[in-house]
This record gives sequence, structure tokens and C-alpha cells, in this order.
Amino acid sequence: MTQLRLEIVEPRLAATCAIDELLARQQVVHAFVGEVAIGAWTGRCVETGSVDVLALVSPDRCQQIPMMASHRGFRVDEADVESARELDLIPMRWGKGTSAPRVHVLMATNALYAAMLNRAVDARLGESMLRVVHVEDLALMLTLSDRDDVTVDELAVRSGHAFDRTRFEETLRSIGLAGKVDVH
Repeated sequence: MTQLRLEIVEPRLAATCAIDELLARQQVVHAFVGEVAIGAWTGRCVETGSVDVLALVSPDRCQQIPMMASHRGFRVDEADVESARELDLIPMRWGKGTSAPRVHVLMATNALYAAMLNRAVDARLGESMLRVVHVEDLALMLTLSDRDDVTVDELAVRSGHAFDRTRFEETLRSIGLAGKVDVH
């Protein structure tokens, strides 16, 4: 597999680096999903959207993330955090103002998410490396979303041999989504 490379523009670049550093300092296993992972696998520059990261956090430590984030430049609204608790999500913003990028920490609370973290791969961002979910896992997340700006087929083509369509389709079937399998 060729080295994945990321290009992210400000202020998302600062938000991405800040959440990566925060989670690393807390020794939280994590990998980027959403726009950052799409950028890594497609070569698109990340200019818009939220910064989304999947994190393996025990329930007793999930309160530490928003608390630590609030001391490191993130804007954390306790009411937003509380209302998103059932979604296993910690919403926040990086920086000040209404255009400050949203940052979402998605808790890896099931075996599927934990497996995604185990399969995560490195992507180069300047001199640093970030973990992003594997292309098949990104494709699975996109299949479950209502996005139409990137397709599973585009990911498969752009990632080349890294994308195992058979394994992807087996995963869809194993989680009860056989109806989402494309017939070739």
C-alpha cells in the first residue's frame, strides 16, 4: 500500500492536531474518520466539515476528555455533551467564533468500532503521522451515512489493492446489511 498523505487547511489543521495530541497525551487509542479519513484515502484537501475521531475510551474516562479539552483551546458546552451522551459522542469546537470547526469524539463502544481501531493505518500530515480508519471501514461508515459526495466505488478505485471488496461485503452481511451489498 502506498503511503497515505493528508492535506488539511486551517483552522481544521489546528483542530485535527489538537485533538490528536490531546488523545495521545491521555493514551487513548484513536483514529480519524469522516473528512480527515476521506482526505487521506481520496487525496482531497480537507477544507470543510467537522473533525471526527473514533476513540477507545472506558466509560469512567469519558468525562476526562471534555474536561481536558476545555483547558486546551476547545470550547465545550456541557449541555451539548450531556445531550449527546446517548450517542456516545463528545461534541466540541476548536477555537472561538461561530465558524470554529466542530470536533466530534465518537466513543468506540462496540466490537465493530474496536475492530476499526485495530485496523487503522497511518497517514502522513506534514512531518507527523495520524491514524485513520482503514478504507473498508470508512466505506462501511459511508454506506450507513446519507453522504453522496464520495462513494464506496470511488474509495475502492482510489485505494487500489487496499480495498478488499469481498471482506467489505462480508462485513455488511455480518452486521445485517446484506441489502446494501452491490450485485456485480
